[in-house]
Amino acid sequence: MKKIFAFLKNRGFTLVEALVATIIAGYCILPIMGTLHMGIQKTQSFDHYEKLRLLARSRLNKELAVSAFDHTAIDTTTTYHYIYYNSDAEPKLLTIDTNLASGATEAGIATSPPIPGTFLHPDYSSASSILYSYKVSVAIKENLQLGTSTQNIQSDYLKSISGLKALTVRAELEYNDNVGTELEIDPSDPASPALPSISLFSMLALPSYSDNYLWISNAKNVEVIGIDPDSKTAVHNILLSCPKPGDRPHPDNKHHRPWNLAVHPNNKFLICQRKNSLYAVNTDVSDEANFASEKVLESTVTGYVKEDAAKKDEALKDLGVVFRPDGKYCFATVHSGKALYSWKVENAGNWSTLALTNKTLVANFNSGDYDTDQYSVLHAGNDGWLYVGLMNKRRALRFPMYAPNHSNLPFQEIASTSVDQLVSLTTSPDGRDVYVLWNDASPRPSLSRYSSLSLEQTGNWQITFKGKPSSMALSNDGRHLGIVDEFDAKNAASNEGGLYVTDLRQTPVLFQTLDSISPLDTTTASPPLTAAKPFRAARAAIGASKKDREQNDIVIYDPWSKEFYFDDKKKPLLFSVVASETMVGNFTNSISEERIVEFAPTNDSNMAMAVRKPQYILVGTDAKKVEQIDVRRRKIDENRVIENLRNIPQTIALSPDGENFKVGFNNLAPGQDTYETNSGAVEDGSWSADCRFVAFAPDKGASHIFATFETSSDNAYWMPGAPVAATTPASKDCRDIDFDPSWARKSMVTMNNGGFLMLFAHDDGSSMLDWVGRRQWGSDKGKYERFARWFNNANAVILNPSTIPSVSGSTDAWSGRITLLTETPFPEGTQIAQITYVGSAVGYITPVIVEISGGTRTIRDVANTFSVASGLNNSPMLTWSNGGKIKQNYFVGWWNGQHGTAKNAGVIKYQDNGAFRADFSSTANGDLEAADIVTGTSLSDSLTAAYMTRSYEIYFKGMAPKDNAFPPLNSKSVAISADDRFLAIETQGSPNKIYLYDFAGNNFGHETQLEGWVTDYRVGNATYWAFGNPAANCFLSNPTPTTANGIKLMDAITSRDTWTGYKNYPANFYLAAADTVSGGNNTDKRDSNRRHFGYFRPTYDAMQVAVANQDHSRLFVNHSFAGSRADTGAEGSFVYKVSQASYTTSLFQIDYNTNAGNVKQGIFTHTNPAQSVGTIGSSGSGDSKFMTMDNSWTAIPQSAAPTPQTAQTVTMPFRFQPTFLTVYELTNCNNDSASAMVWSRDIADPILYFLDTIQDDVWVIKPGKPATRIDYGATSINFTDNQLVVSDDGQVLAAAREDNNTVMFFNISEPTSFNFPGGTIAESSLPSNFGKIDFIATMSAKPTVLAAAPYNVFKSSTTKGTYQWVATLSLAVSGNSNAALASGGIYIMGGSPELNSAPTDKIFFFDPTKVYTSNIPPLATTLSKAIKRHSTVAYDNEIYVFNGMDSGGNNLAWVQKYNPETKTVTSSFDPPAVTTTEYIVNQKMSADDKANGAPTTARLTSTGTMADGDSQRYKAFDHLTATANNYWSTTTNGNWIKYYAGANPVYVNKLYLDNTVSPNSNGVNSFLLEGSNDDSDPWTTLVSSSQPINTLDHPVSLTNPGMYKFFRFTVNTNHGGTYRTIKEIKLVNTDVRRISPLGAGTVDAANKKATFGTKVVSWSAHGGSDYGSKVFDGNVNDTDKWDTNTTSGFPHWIALDLGTPDNIDIVRIHCENADDGIKNFLFQYSTDGVSWSTLNINGAATNTNPDNTAWNTYHVTNPNSYRHYRLVCNDSWTSEIEAWEIEFFSSMPATAASNKPVMTKTMTDMRGETQTTDGAACTTPYGIVVGGGATSTVLVYWPHGKDNYNGPNDQSIGICRSLPKFPLENGAAGTDDRAYHSLVWHKGKLYRVGGRRGGTTLLNSIDIFDFNTNSWTNIMLDNMTQFPANGSMLQRDNAAACSFGDEIFMFGGSIGASVGATPLNDAVAWNPETKTVRSLGTMAIAKNFAKTAVPCGSAIYLIGGATNHSTGGDANIWKFTP
Repeated sequence: MKKIFAFLKNRGFTLVEALVATIIAGYCILPIMGTLHMGIQKTQSFDHYEKLRLLARSRLNKELAVSAFDHTAIDTTTTYHYIYYNSDAEPKLLTIDTNLASGATEAGIATSPPIPGTFLHPDYSSASSILYSYKVSVAIKENLQLGTSTQNIQSDYLKSISGLKALTVRAELEYNDNVGTELEIDPSDPASPALPSISLFSMLALPSYSDNYLWISNAKNVEVIGIDPDSKTAVHNILLSCPKPGDRPHPDNKHHRPWNLAVHPNNKFLICQRKNSLYAVNTDVSDEANFASEKVLESTVTGYVKEDAAKKDEALKDLGVVFRPDGKYCFATVHSGKALYSWKVENAGNWSTLALTNKTLVANFNSGDYDTDQYSVLHAGNDGWLYVGLMNKRRALRFPMYAPNHSNLPFQEIASTSVDQLVSLTTSPDGRDVYVLWNDASPRPSLSRYSSLSLEQTGNWQITFKGKPSSMALSNDGRHLGIVDEFDAKNAASNEGGLYVTDLRQTPVLFQTLDSISPLDTTTASPPLTAAKPFRAARAAIGASKKDREQNDIVIYDPWSKEFYFDDKKKPLLFSVVASETMVGNFTNSISEERIVEFAPTNDSNMAMAVRKPQYILVGTDAKKVEQIDVRRRKIDENRVIENLRNIPQTIALSPDGENFKVGFNNLAPGQDTYETNSGAVEDGSWSADCRFVAFAPDKGASHIFATFETSSDNAYWMPGAPVAATTPASKDCRDIDFDPSWARKSMVTMNNGGFLMLFAHDDGSSMLDWVGRRQWGSDKGKYERFARWFNNANAVILNPSTIPSVSGSTDAWSGRITLLTETPFPEGTQIAQITYVGSAVGYITPVIVEISGGTRTIRDVANTFSVASGLNNSPMLTWSNGGKIKQNYFVGWWNGQHGTAKNAGVIKYQDNGAFRADFSSTANGDLEAADIVTGTSLSDSLTAAYMTRSYEIYFKGMAPKDNAFPPLNSKSVAISADDRFLAIETQGSPNKIYLYDFAGNNFGHETQLEGWVTDYRVGNATYWAFGNPAANCFLSNPTPTTANGIKLMDAITSRDTWTGYKNYPANFYLAAADTVSGGNNTDKRDSNRRHFGYFRPTYDAMQVAVANQDHSRLFVNHSFAGSRADTGAEGSFVYKVSQASYTTSLFQIDYNTNAGNVKQGIFTHTNPAQSVGTIGSSGSGDSKFMTMDNSWTAIPQSAAPTPQTAQTVTMPFRFQPTFLTVYELTNCNNDSASAMVWSRDIADPILYFLDTIQDDVWVIKPGKPATRIDYGATSINFTDNQLVVSDDGQVLAAAREDNNTVMFFNISEPTSFNFPGGTIAESSLPSNFGKIDFIATMSAKPTVLAAAPYNVFKSSTTKGTYQWVATLSLAVSGNSNAALASGGIYIMGGSPELNSAPTDKIFFFDPTKVYTSNIPPLATTLSKAIKRHSTVAYDNEIYVFNGMDSGGNNLAWVQKYNPETKTVTSSFDPPAVTTTEYIVNQKMSADDKANGAPTTARLTSTGTMADGDSQRYKAFDHLTATANNYWSTTTNGNWIKYYAGANPVYVNKLYLDNTVSPNSNGVNSFLLEGSNDDSDPWTTLVSSSQPINTLDHPVSLTNPGMYKFFRFTVNTNHGGTYRTIKEIKLVNTDVRRISPLGAGTVDAANKKATFGTKVVSWSAHGGSDYGSKVFDGNVNDTDKWDTNTTSGFPHWIALDLGTPDNIDIVRIHCENADDGIKNFLFQYSTDGVSWSTLNINGAATNTNPDNTAWNTYHVTNPNSYRHYRLVCNDSWTSEIEAWEIEFFSSMPATAASNKPVMTKTMTDMRGETQTTDGAACTTPYGIVVGGGATSTVLVYWPHGKDNYNGPNDQSIGICRSLPKFPLENGAAGTDDRAYHSLVWHKGKLYRVGGRRGGTTLLNSIDIFDFNTNSWTNIMLDNMTQFPANGSMLQRDNAAACSFGDEIFMFGGSIGASVGATPLNDAVAWNPETKTVRSLGTMAIAKNFAKTAVPCGSAIYLIGGATNHSTGGDANIWKFTP
C-alpha cells in the first residue's frame, strides 16, 4: 500500500484507483455521490425537486466529462433555466437555458426598464413574464483530505494525495410572486420555509490540480483563465466585470479587457493591465470568500495599452506589467504616456487591504533613440535588473529594480544597429546571462547572449531555420531555450512554425549559428564548438489536425511541469512539450492531443500568459528528508518533499541553474548525492570521503563543477570536474587535495566570480585559507587552480638558543647586569612569549628587549619578573610593557633581578662558548638597579673580554611573525560578499569577532601568489657586492625579448626563468668553469652578478639555513644580514640559525657576485638546529644543474610536492593578501560555536548578517556603520548550528531552529530604512520592517541544514552610481594619486590644496568602516619631505610615495614609505652638501732626509748643478713660500728633483707651484711630473704643463693622478732667465672629505670620551689632561697631544663614532721623533661599536709608522661606510703612546648619512635618477610600475629587494629596473612622454589612461602594456574597432582613475589647451573587454580636478581635488558606489 501511494502521489489519482485503494485499506469514507435535500416540506413541491435534480445531475455530468476527457477547465459559470410566458409566440409557455440573470428583483417585480445584460432586457428577450427561474451554480472545494480509522496506512500517505477536490453543483428555485403563492413562501418572514434547492457533489473524480496555474488573459471574453500544467486542464475561467457581461466581445467592453498580466509571487492574486487601469484578480483558491474577486488598484495613469489592441499583434507591443521577484513592487509600461512606472505593493497577503501606493515615474520614452510606445519586453531579471524592450528602437534598457528610489532611474542599454526589432529577452536563472532575440529580415534573425555583469556580448547565433522568431523562454534550470517561430505551423515538412528547443549546456550561445537538425542526430550530445558545424536546435511541430491550427507567437516555460507552453496566434490552444523529449525527436512531426489545451470556445482569445516563478529555501531535516519552503507563499511545498536520503543531511548545495542539488552527510555517511530538485530523483551518487561542505561553482556546462570539503583521513577538498590548465603546477592543482587531518575543515564558500574559499583551523588556533579560483584572463581563461594559500600559525614557536647546554661552568657573579642574546637574534616581528630555564640556582629573571643602534644601547621593553627554582622552569606567558615584539636591531635578554625591587647575583650558570653577548651595565659602568629597568635607559658595554661571550642554560620562546595575521587566529567561518570584494572571517573567543577585509585590492587572480623568487641580473665582477648595470642581454626594457636577448618582466621570476634549474630551486645553480648553459638560453646570465629575493614559507620548522657557494654570496633574512662567504678558490658554506616555524613567511635575499668561471650557489634548510653542514654536490646538467648537500639538508624548492594532492607553494616573489579593514567585536557572543554569517546579495550595498546563537539575535553589519544587534527578546532558542541563508531575491534571511522544528524568516528588504545605529535595538523598536521576523515555517522534523540559490545578485545603486559624503580632512589636498589602501583603511600621503600651491608633508588616515562626525586630523608621523604631484601605491600593507615636487619646486627621484604598524617613514636620502678639503702629501722637509729637523724616511735627490749656495733641494718641499732666497734652482733644462715618500705609496692629484723668484725670468715655465713605485723606468706621466711667470701657489690638476712612492719633477724651460728656479712644490691630495672632527670637543675625562656634535671620540687611556681627543684639535705640537701616560695596557686605541656610517680610506698620523710615537698599528671598523674588524693598508693588516716628526699618510682599502672606526696602537717607539695629531679623510663621495635604512630612489638601469613629477605608479603582480612624468621612462620598482648594504644603518631598500618606454602616440606622429596620467592594472594588463604629452598636448589615446609580450601598444581613442563609441570621453588629464569590477573608471580631470584649462565634472567607465565606454553623467559633487580614486570593498572613495590647477582645493572624501 505504501508503494502504491508513493507512486500515485506524483501522478495523481483516478476515481477507480481511489476506490480500490479505499477498499484495500479498509477505509470508511463518505458516499461518493450524495443528495442533500433542503426544504422538502410538502409533496406538492416534488415537481420542483425533480426539476432541480435533473438540472444538477446534467450539469455535474457535463463538467465531469469535460474535465476527464477534454482536459479543459471546469466551467464555474452560473446558468439559469427559465420557464416563461411569451405572448408573441406559440406555444406561449417556453423554456430556455442561459447565463443571463432574470433581471428581476427579490420581490419578483421587474425593473423598469429591466436591468441591462439580463434575460428580461429587450436586447436579449421578448419574454413578458417568468413563471419559474432555476439557478444552477458550480463550486470547487479545494485541498480536501482523506481520513481513516485504521492504522494500516500512515497518515502521511493520506495527506500526500494532493489536489483532492469536490465538485459541487447547486440547483435552486429562485423566488418570484408565482413561487411565493404556490409554495406559500414569504422571504420577509423568518419562519417561512426555504426555497427548494438540491446539491450534488463528486469526490476524487476530478483531475489532481495544483494551485500553481499558468494564467491566460482572454481579452476577447474579458476573463482570465487558470491552466493546471499537470493535468493540461483549464481549471478556472474567471469572468471579469465589464459593461456588457452578456456580450463580452462587445466594443463597449474594450476598456475593461485584460491585456498583460503578472502573477504575484505569493500566488494570491494577479495584476492585469487594462486600457486605463491596473486591477487585481484574487487567485487564492484557499480564500473562498474572495476567490475570483477583482479590484482596481491604479487608475491615475491612462493608456496602458493601445486603443485598438483587439489584435494580438498590437498587444504584443505593450508587454508591460511585472512584479519584482519579492513581490514588493509592481512595474508597468504605459503606451500612450510612453513611460515606465512603479508602485509599491501594500498588504499583498490581505485581499481586503491590498493596494498599490507610491506611484513613481521610473523613465520616459519620448525622445531620440528612446522615443517609442512599443514595448516587446518587460522582464524582472534574475540579476536584479528590470529590462524594458523598446521593440522598434532595437534596444533594451535596464533599470536597477532594488534601488531605494525609483524616480527617474538612470539605465544601461543593450542596443543593435543591424536588426529591425527586439522581440524577446530573458535572463538565466543564476542572473549571469542575458539572452536577447532580434528579428530581422536580412540577413537573418539572431539570438545574442550578454554578460549581465558587464553587458559584454559573449555570444551570437544567426538563426537559419526558415521562419520568423517571435518569442523565447528559458527553462527554469537555464539549460533549454525555446524559440517560437510564428510562421505557418500546420505543415511539419515545411520546417516552419512551431517551437525550436536547444540545449544550452551542450551548445552554449557563442558566436556561431543556430540551425534545426534531425532530432535523432547523435552529434547533438557533444557538438564540436566550431563554426563548421553550427549549433543545433530541435523542432516541435504542432502538425495539422481537426483543430485547424495556424501560427504560434508566445512561449512560456512552466516551472511546475517543467514544460514549454506555446500558443496559437488565433486559436484558443496551448501546446506543451518537454524539452528533453523535443531534443530526441518526440515532437518532430506533431504534438499529441493530450498535450494540447483548448482553454476557450472562440478564436482570438489569448493575449498574454504568465506563470509564477517560485523561490525556495531547501531545508534538510533529521528525518532524512529535504523539504522546500516556497518563500513567497510562506509554506512548505508538499509536492517537492524529498525523502529517504541515505542519512541525515549535513550540507546542501543548489546547482547554479537550480536543476539539482547535492547533499553531504559529514561523518554520518561517505560521499555526496545529487538530487533533481523537482522530483527528488537521485541523479548521481558521487562517492568520495566524508563530505563536510559541498558547493557548486558558478559554471554551467555539460557537467556542473562542484567542490566538497572533506573530513575523513587527510582528505581536504575535491573538485573532480574542474578544468585545469595543462601548465598548472602541482602546487596549484585543486582537483584532489589532501592535508594534515589535524587541521579541521571549518568553512567553505563559493565565489560569484568563480571558485571557492576553504577555511581550515587547528586546535592551537592556527588558521589557513585556501583560495581556489577560476582564471579570468589569458589563454587558460575559465580554468581552475589554487590561486593562493594563506597561513597564520598560532604555535609558530622559535627557540633561541635552539638547544640548552648541559649544566656546567660557574655561577655568574655579575649582579645587576643585563645579558643579551645577540648571536642568534629573533626575526623581526617575533613576539617573545616565554622563558625556559634549567639549573640549580635560585633567583629572579626580568626579561628585557634592548635596541643596539651603533654604539647606543637602549632598553625598549620590559616584561614581568620570572622567579626561577632549581630544576626545569617554564615561565608563564610574559607580559611586556610595549608588547614584546622584536623590531630591527632589537635583542632579547634579561636582567639579574626582580623588577621594581632589587638586583641579585646571576642565577644562571655560564660557559664560554659564545651563544650570548654579555654584559651590559649602566652607562656609568655600574650595576643596574631596579629603577634602571625601564624603557629608555641607556646601557654601556665596558666589561672585560672574559665575560663578553657566555652560554646559559636558558632559552627564549618567541611566537613567529604572523604574516600580518591573516587569516586571523581561531578562525571559525568565512563569508564573501556577492561581488567578491568584502571578505569576512569570524573568530571564536570571548567574544567572537568578525574580521573584515578588502578582497579586491590585492586580487591579481591566478597571479596573486606566484611561485619562485625575483631575479635581478647585473654585470659580473669580482668586487664584493657590486651590483651595477644590468648584465648584457638581461634588460627588462627590451620590448621584443627572446630567450637569448632580453627578459620579460614576468620572466624575472624564477618560476618563469629560462634557466630551467631555477624553476625547481630558486637561487640554486652549479656550473663549473667548463659548463655552459643550454642552447638558446641567454648565456649572459651565466656569469652575471645576481640577486634573488622573495618569500620563503616552509612546510616544516626550518631551524637553520646554509648557503654554499664558490665566489661571493651573502644572505639577508627579513632585511637583516644573516651571513656571507667570499671565496673564489673553493666551494664552501656558512650557516644562519633562522629558527623559522612551519607555515610562516620570511623575506629572503641572497646576493651572488662572480668573476665568471665557477658559478655555484645553493641555499638549504635543516630541521635540526645543531646539524653541521654536509658535503656539497650537484645534480642535473647545464642550466638545469643545481647544487646539493647531504646530511639531510634540503634545497629550498619553488614548491613542496611530496604528492600532487599535498603540493603547495614554498617560495613566492611577492606577498599579496586581503587588506585588513576592521574587526567587529560581538559583545557577549562568547565562544559561539553554532553561529553563522552570510552576506546580502546586493553588490552595491553589501550587508553582513550574523546569527548570534548565544544571545539568540541577529547582528547586522554594514561596512561604514557600527555593528548593530537586533534583539528579538527570545531566550533559550536552539538554532541549528551554522545555518543562515538569504533567499534568491535577497529580501529575506532564514535561520533554522532545532527546538521547535521551524525556520525563521527575517525581513531584510529596504535596508535604507534602517540607520545601523550600533549597539542593541529591540525588534519592537525597529523603525521599519527591516530586521523584523517576516514569517515562521514549521517543518516536519528537526532542521539540520539550509540552502538557497547561490549566485543571484542585484544592485541597489543606480547605473550611474551614487555619491555619498563620508568625511572631511582638516587640510585640502589635490592630486590624482595621493592615496592608497593598506592595513586599516586609506592613507592620504602629502599633496597640496591645488597643484600650484605649496605641498604638505602630512599623512591622513581614513577608515572606510567608521562614521566621521568631525574633520580628520593628520597623523603624528609626517613624510620626510613635503610632496605634491606624486604617485602613491600600497604593497604588503605599506604605502609608497614616488617622485613628485617638493616645497622648493624640485622634481624628485625620492621614494617615501610609510608603515602603518610601526608608524614610521623610511625615505630616500639626499646627502647634505659636502665641503671637500685637501692636504699636502709631501712632508715638511728640513733637509734632504729630515722633516721638521728630525730624521725621516722621506728623501730628496736631484740632477744637474745647483745655481748658487741658496739653492737647496729641501727648500722646494719645506712648505715655505714667504721666505726670501728659499728655493731650488738648477742651471740647465731637463734637470729634475725627485721626492721619495717612503715605504707606503701616497696619492697625489694636484700640484701647487711657486715661481715668485727674482728675477722672474728664472722661474720655471714648462715642466713634467712623473710617478713611480720602484724608481725605475718607465715612469708614469702624471701631468705635463707650464706655469705662468711670477705666480704663487699656481694650481695644476694632474691629468693622470695616482698613488706612488716616487715623484719626479723635471724642469723643461724657464721664462728666459739664466737659471731654472722653483720656490715651492706641493704635492697635494684634493677633493677629500675630512671625516675626523676638528676642535677641542666636549671632554668627559672620566669616561675617556669627547663629543664633537654628533661624533664621539673615545680612547683607552690618558694621563693628566692629555686626552685622546687632542689628536683632533688641529694643533701640531708637543703641548696639545694625546699621551697615554702608561707603559702598560697595550694595545691602546682611539675610536671615533661618526653617529652615521661614512667612509674613511685615508689615515694621517703625526707624532714626535724619539718621543713615544706610534709604531705598529691597526685600523679597524665596526658596525655596532662592539665587534671590530681590521682594514688593510697597502694590503697589510699591521703597519709601522715611522719614528719621525712629520705627517705620515696611509691609504686604507675600504670601499664601504661604517659608523665606528678606531686606530689601535700595538706598541710605541719608546714606552708609551704620544701622538700630536691624527686625521681621517675619505676620497669617496659622501654616502647617505641617514643613520637608518633608506629607500632606493627611482633610477634607470644605468643608475641615473629619474627626477619626475606628474607621473604615475601602479602595483602589479610583478612589482610596482612607475612611469612618465614629462618623460617616456617606465620602471619597475621591487620594494622588498635590497639594493645596497654596508651595515644595518647604511642600506637602501628597493631595486629599480627599466622597462620598455611608453610608445609614440599614433606611431611616429606624436611624442612618447607622458604626464598627468594614470596607470591602472586591470585583468592581467597595465593601462595608461588620460594625460598629456609634450607638456600641453592632450593625449588622444591609451597605452596597454602586455606582460606576456613585454611591450606597450598605443591605441587611439578614435579607433572605431577598439572604441566603437564614446572613446573621446577618456581624453582628460589629472583624472582620478582606478579599476573596479570589469571596468576602468575615470572621474573629473580637465581638457583644453593647458592643464586645468577646462575642468571636467563628469565620470566615465570603460570596459576593455566589451570595448564599451559609458558615461556616468555629471558627478553629484564639485571640485573634480585632480581627485584621487581608491577602491575599497563595494565602493570607490574620491578624495580631495580642486576646482582647477590653481583654485578651490577640497578636503572632502566621497563614497561612490558604482
